[in-house]
Amino acid sequence: MNADDAAKAFAEHRRAQLRRNLRLSPAERLRWLEETMDAFRKWKGLARVAAGQRSRPM
Repeated sequence: MNADDAAKAFAEHRRAQLRRNLRLSPAERLRWLEETMDAFRKWKGLARVAAGQRSRPM
């Protein structure tokens, strides 16, 4: 896959997401946003924690 193919694939994925989300009611959109934000809050800082746990060569 070259850069143009990747850009086209990303654009198509984004359009599909927009079409799907436009079919949701306002309450469903709010629920999706709340669930997404909960997931992001759980992930926040996990990369730093994982990096601190691995052994580093001196």
